[in-house]
Amino acid sequence: MRIVSYNRIYESLQSSSFPENSYVESILKVAPDLFPGYHCVRFSPKVESEYGNHEPDLVLVDHRYREWIVVEAELEHHSLTSHVEPQVRCFAYGRYDESHVQAIARGLPEVDAGRLRILIANLQPRVMVIVPQMKDRWKSVLSNYNAILTIFEIFEDTAGNRLFRVNGDVLRNLDEEIIGIAKRIPSLRNGLELVGIQLSEETMEIPLMLDDQLTRWRVVRSSQHLMLFPTGRCPLPDHSLESYTVRKSSDEIWRLVLDEH
Repeated sequence: MRIVSYNRIYESLQSSSFPENSYVESILKVAPDLFPGYHCVRFSPKVESEYGNHEPDLVLVDHRYREWIVVEAELEHHSLTSHVEPQVRCFAYGRYDESHVQAIARGLPEVDAGRLRILIANLQPRVMVIVPQMKDRWKSVLSNYNAILTIFEIFEDTAGNRLFRVNGDVLRNLDEEIIGIAKRIPSLRNGLELVGIQLSEETMEIPLMLDDQLTRWRVVRSSQHLMLFPTGRCPLPDHSLESYTVRKSSDEIWRLVLDEH
């Protein structure tokens, strides 16, 4: 795969062309955008478990200390059965103590060590595996440990400039708030009616994330209603009675989430 942008061609880098540590460094450089709402830092103390002992690569800590995630960066040519799965099993069932609190605190001077200590003592971490290419069998096996499988692919042009493509399981910002409702309109197959949201008169189009895909919607006003229509093909499934919550993250991204109530 390649990406073409403004007279530049970015080619996908094969994992055999860079060491794992370089891959981790690339992740760290874009961590604030890749993991909104989380601190991200190198994390390599030994984790002990009944399944053996291993060292992870990174750790994510929610800004409000609601969860933490142990991260293992892998290259796709690594063995699932002899390398990846044993580490994930170890981290999922690992024993974490004060040494792990101190390892995080050393890398994150701004962290509240007291709140971090309570978090680690009371909540087992989730495990995330980051890999450059999608591995279908990895996903099915790692789901046994409730692990997150994120695809982080590196593209590079001839001058060494890089772009990154993210796919797979993507962390959502836990700081999202519900700001309104988007209701399907039975008489208009592609339309959504916005309820509880005020838009300025100058707003003619809004972007909305839907299932981690960016969609764009044209704003149509009437005397009593504020409606949205997709600018292209309707991305919604063909069901007339669905409704969605509209959620806004701390970084001002709006998202449509199917209302399951």
